[in-house]
Amino acid sequence: MKGKISKGVISLAVALLLFSSIGAIAKPGEGIKFGQLTLSPFLNIQGTWDSNVFLTEEDETDDFFLDIVPGIAFLNKTERLIISGRGWGQFRRYLDETSLDSDSYGEKFGLVWGEEERLTLAVNQKYIHLTDYEIEPRGVDTLNLSAQNLMLAEDRTERVERDMLDVGAVVEYHVSEKFQVDVGYSYGSVEYETNSLFDWHENRGQVELRHKITDKTSALINGQYSEQTSDGYTNDSTYYIVRGGFLFEATKKTAVKASAGVESYDFGNTTPLGEDLSEDLFSYDITASWQATEKILVEAMGKNGMQPAAQYVANTKEVTLASLGASYDITKSWILSLAGSWRYDDYRGKVEDPNDGSLRFKHRELYGGRLRLDY
Repeated sequence: MKGKISKGVISLAVALLLFSSIGAIAKPGEGIKFGQLTLSPFLNIQGTWDSNVFLTEEDETDDFFLDIVPGIAFLNKTERLIISGRGWGQFRRYLDETSLDSDSYGEKFGLVWGEEERLTLAVNQKYIHLTDYEIEPRGVDTLNLSAQNLMLAEDRTERVERDMLDVGAVVEYHVSEKFQVDVGYSYGSVEYETNSLFDWHENRGQVELRHKITDKTSALINGQYSEQTSDGYTNDSTYYIVRGGFLFEATKKTAVKASAGVESYDFGNTTPLGEDLSEDLFSYDITASWQATEKILVEAMGKNGMQPAAQYVANTKEVTLASLGASYDITKSWILSLAGSWRYDDYRGKVEDPNDGSLRFKHRELYGGRLRLDY
């Protein structure tokens, strides 16, 4: 393990020298202004050391990879309306495992309308075509704190060429100074380029009631309903979630949001062995951020949930995720971050063992760490 870590550190040191020379000609500017519209061409450069690039349970392989991400962003801001978006290309190159080299592209759009202390509408859309990890995985859910800096392994896809689309809308209504209602809808789809995996889609609606107990603490009640459609299913799967919890916000960057409750999952299908995988299970979702100093931000998250198993006909799995990470703002342009993540996939239906053809329950546990430098 010592050899792996030193290799990653050496690679990052080389990247630092490379980025320093690039930085001399790539200073970020204020964009090109057309009235209230600002266009901002950008070039992001990121170096990452990954302790487990092949996502294996044993004999992990570490490597360093470089991301070069050119693109253009726009922002149009008025007193009650903010519209923003960006499009980008991503070129990822590995130091040793060059078979993992990949190119991808994507775009995202956001809109916020209304009055912050009364009624607001937020709409977000994101599309990305990729083969490897996302640079910024999706947030925990429509109404929760984002966890982008944690660099989690994706919770809903396999690592092959794929197209991912997310659309979400949230209405936030302040009924009074102490009571708030949030209503959200989200749609997500994963479409694989290979026929060996099943595409799947999800429509989810949720409502969150928030009652302020103190200036910094609120009690929460969250309800969700979802329909999941998979090419490997005959019928849709559905679930209901009811959770209670709290939100503590010391500042905008120091906060904890946690909720726990019950998920009632209706599989809606039978496996090839005739199994009905419907069940009730414990459900939780936790995110936290802590602004330790002016330059250091610490973030953590944990959650679980049911979703279709893309590799198998009529099968499902519970995915459990946890991650802890910290970022350090070296300067306004340079950010160093370190994160560790753990993922456990528990397949509910029996699958065939590729070695002897026997039927068995399948579990997959993945964990790893990443050290990353962004410019």
